[in-house]
Amino acid sequence: MSEVLLKDALVTLKENGVRITPQRHAILEYLISSESHPTADEIYKSLASDFPNMSVATVYNNLRVFLSVKLIK
Repeated sequence: MSEVLLKDALVTLKENGVRITPQRHAILEYLISSESHPTADEIYKSLASDFPNMSVATVYNNLRVFLSVKLIK
């Protein structure tokens, strides 16, 4: 995983007033380290064991946030 990309993404979120939650941080790490184009379900399944209270809706909501601040397309 590129630490520089993660750091830049976190800065972008903070500059846009987005709170960095543990789930949001984990989703970002997953996206940055992924060599494919994962679906929200794939992201959820990969992270669910680490975040048992996280839902698929959480993943979708975070992807919308990332899209709104132009971290993803």
